[in-house]
Amino acid sequence: MIEALRDPVWQFAGVVVSLTALLVAIAAIRLQLIRKSLAFHHSMDRPVFFVFNPELRGRLHITFDGREVQRLSSFELHIFNDGNAPIAPADFIQPISVEFTDGAHIFGVMTTETSSPDLGVQITRKGVQFTVEPLLLNPGDAFSLQFLIELPDDDQVVQPQIHGRVTGVKCFSRKPFRSGRRTGYYIFRSALVLVPAGIGLLAGLFGNWAFSQVLSWLSHASGG
Repeated sequence: MIEALRDPVWQFAGVVVSLTALLVAIAAIRLQLIRKSLAFHHSMDRPVFFVFNPELRGRLHITFDGREVQRLSSFELHIFNDGNAPIAPADFIQPISVEFTDGAHIFGVMTTETSSPDLGVQITRKGVQFTVEPLLLNPGDAFSLQFLIELPDDDQVVQPQIHGRVTGVKCFSRKPFRSGRRTGYYIFRSALVLVPAGIGLLAGLFGNWAFSQVLSWLSHASGG
């Protein structure tokens, strides 16, 4: 029995368990390292509303400042800090900008949702380019912009140019937008990583310690 437990296979198994637990713990720590990230997601409603009754649809007319609008649509842009480090106003080397270069007529833009009422989103317009003034975005902070637009034709697909450059962020890229309030998500995600990692580490250490104790006890028992 003692010789079987002293077999290199069992000793190797104990080492593997300990190393696995250690690697899991290291991976969990790496996931919690400071990481700056800024992302966006956009969607489009075309038209803004749809009337199924063709007779009513033919009688419905939309005007803006006295001008009839033919193809009214909305373009929604969600911008969010999906990292675990704050982004300060001074971090913006190039502010977030949205430029419509495909011929769509832009009536205006408004902030429709913010993760905090004190976020202070300010937008300036220059022709078809809209710029978000640099602002503080803590981890989980997000805001949504809605652009009211008129498409030049029925088959038009709006694909504005979205730019931004932030210190410490490799790329301002498009990602899925989960929620306007992401703090709970980050806590939940951290718990999913840290709890199993902690359990795995403790289990590995305990298993290795227990294995060595069993070997020691059997060795003494055999000697006695």
